[in-house]
Amino acid sequence: MKNEEEPLERRKTVKVLHVQTKNQRDFQDVIHRFSKIERLQRVTAYLFRAVTVQKYRTTGELKAEEVQRGLMYWIKITQALAFATEIAQLKVGNSLNESKLQSLVPFIDENDVLRVGGRLQNSNEPYDARHPIILPSTAYLVELIVDKEHRRLIYAGPQQIVASLQRMLWIPGLRSVIQKIIFKCNPCYRWKVQASKQLMGALPVNRANPSSVFHVCGVDYAARRGCPLHIYSDNGRNFVGASAQLKNFLGSREFKQSITAYTSQAGIDWSFIPPHSPHMGGLWEAGVKSMKYLLRRSLGESILNHQEAKTVLAQIEAVLNSRPLTPASTHLSDMEALTPGHFIIGKPLTALPEPNHLDVKSPRLRWHMSLQVRHKWTQPEENLKVGDLVLIREDYERPLAWSRGRILLLHTGTDGLVRVATVKTANGEMKRPIHKL
Repeated sequence: MKNEEEPLERRKTVKVLHVQTKNQRDFQDVIHRFSKIERLQRVTAYLFRAVTVQKYRTTGELKAEEVQRGLMYWIKITQALAFATEIAQLKVGNSLNESKLQSLVPFIDENDVLRVGGRLQNSNEPYDARHPIILPSTAYLVELIVDKEHRRLIYAGPQQIVASLQRMLWIPGLRSVIQKIIFKCNPCYRWKVQASKQLMGALPVNRANPSSVFHVCGVDYAARRGCPLHIYSDNGRNFVGASAQLKNFLGSREFKQSITAYTSQAGIDWSFIPPHSPHMGGLWEAGVKSMKYLLRRSLGESILNHQEAKTVLAQIEAVLNSRPLTPASTHLSDMEALTPGHFIIGKPLTALPEPNHLDVKSPRLRWHMSLQVRHKWTQPEENLKVGDLVLIREDYERPLAWSRGRILLLHTGTDGLVRVATVKTANGEMKRPIHKL
């Protein structure tokens, strides 16, 4: 018989967390606790590890298939709530005569995921592109997916996000979700401050009249395309100094002695657009504007070293080369939008890796550009007036640090509309386009 004073056997206490839900809608409510889908996928993947038998349980960092499994779990939960009737009918072999998904000819794959049947079964596109997953636009999961894609493409616009997501997902009403996400995006919102605008001006003489190739060009082509007749550039200090040196060189004795009479008489006419007005720089500034758009939103106030800057610029280059050259169609039988990346590697440079080893044929594109149509600034606005008090927007200053000034002089165009003004500030006078005022 044991001594009564002998201590009892010590046993380890184990705490068990038990979660009980009544239906799938309780699971769906869990999503709203997450603001980013990356964290939702990782948490779900770790939970799958926890419920796996220890013998088969993996350790260490999460693998790509585990993260993808977490996403597919929430996709099936979302489909079960939004398309319960359609899924039930398809499982018993009935047709969807009265369903809004009827035109998509949906089917359930071997993983119980609802996909588009469509008409591209014989296409060489990857399986996900031929049979994208169907999701409702009203689901919170879709907002998380769109938000991730918006950030992955370095805050790209709706057109590019639609083209990218349609390689895997089919979401009716996707554009409205994208607009909602972009509207709530803090980096995008900060750079969308409304400014003054005016009716788009007429094309300059050099763009309206035909001439030989590179006869008139932007500064980017001056060094490697021969000697042009007319160069346009912005008003950076380095260009202003280069112009002064060029004029001195053209008027020097050494130049006249070494160049033939014809080339010395021709010379080069170097023109400057108004400061801080890249939209007046013609086509060569469009690429610079697109680069700055993504660079500002991706960097914020970060300071990069040389290697980091090269990496960011390479990512932005990939995004710019993945923009659709034609409008992204939402029609079921249309292929994905054509991008510059198709001419380089056969697909968008931002596309996720896909196990497709088929020969890719080089795409061909024919499109027409009309210079006659104004795609923006289609209505004339009231001109600014001399003496108006304005705020001067600066790209590298916070709005609270923008300086104030009064309009001193208006520069009227040939159509009588003002697009550039000279402003007097406490530090002197400056010329600015009205969209900076």
